[in-house]
Amino acid sequence: MQEILDNIYKWVDLSKLKVESDHDLTKSQKIDFIGKVTVNDRYGYNIIILNEAEIVKISTSYRFNQQLNSQISNFKNIGFEFLSNVQLSLLQMNLQYVFIHKNHNPVSLDKKALINIDELESIDISKNLYFDGFNQNLFFEAVTNIINAIEVIDILYQKMDLKNLT
Repeated sequence: MQEILDNIYKWVDLSKLKVESDHDLTKSQKIDFIGKVTVNDRYGYNIIILNEAEIVKISTSYRFNQQLNSQISNFKNIGFEFLSNVQLSLLQMNLQYVFIHKNHNPVSLDKKALINIDELESIDISKNLYFDGFNQNLFFEAVTNIINAIEVIDILYQKMDLKNLT
C-alpha cells in the first residue's frame, strides 16, 4: 500500500496540487488512508485506500440546488427525466453513484419507487481502482471521469432548468 500512496502523492504533486490527508477520519472509519485534493474552488476529489480489499477509491460529491429542486418537484416528469439522464450518463462513464437524501441516508434505487427530487441533497460519485495494474494513467483517468461527471450533471441540470422555464 505504501508504494501506491507514494505514487499518488508524487502524481498529484506533479499536477501542482496537494493531497491533504485526514488521519482522524481514517482511524474512525477503519480505512487505511483518506485524502482530499482540491482542484479549485469548485472541484475536488477524495482518495480512499482500502488495503485489505486492495482498492483505491476516487470519489466526489455533487450538491443539488435545493431551490431549483423545489421548483422542479412540481413537474414530476421533468425531475424523473433528469435523474434518469444523470444515472444513464454516470453508467456510461463507468462510475458508481449513490443519491443521498436530505436526512443523509442513501436513496434506494428500487426501480418501482420514484425518487422525489425535492428530497435529494447530493449524489456521491466514485470509481474503484484495484492495486493490480494500478498506474498513473488509470489514476488520472479516474480523476478526470469524476470531475467530468460534475460537469455532466451541471449540464443536465441547466438543461432541465431551461425546460422548466419554457
